[in-house]
Amino acid sequence: MEQVLIKIFFVTAYVNDKVKQTKHIRLSSATEVSERVIFDNPQKTVTAGQTLNLSAQLYDQYKQPMSGKTMAYQISEDITGNVVKAISGVSVDQSGNLTVASSVPRGTIIVVTAKADGKYQSCTLKVTN
Repeated sequence: MEQVLIKIFFVTAYVNDKVKQTKHIRLSSATEVSERVIFDNPQKTVTAGQTLNLSAQLYDQYKQPMSGKTMAYQISEDITGNVVKAISGVSVDQSGNLTVASSVPRGTIIVVTAKADGKYQSCTLKVTN
């Protein structure tokens, strides 16, 4: 059984002898575990004929970005991300770049799902012209 070391610290900043801010710091030797995927710059709309970057990041239990994990992107049927959906004129590459052709009708709903290490997040966008 692995022994986990945890240290807890409080750091307080003073200005003119008054407490300005206190931070709680927790240090742990526990191995990082992926907790959630978050889109860097989630959008609500995309213009037909536009390419939009929707890159996402995987975070650990300490809310720190994790490296070394591959993010996969797909167009999904719904926000669960379980079913891949093909939409004519819409594609997403593995860098999170969503391309919407000018022929995609206004009002089309696009769900982009980012997945890594068993975690996922979906971003829903509406096509505008």
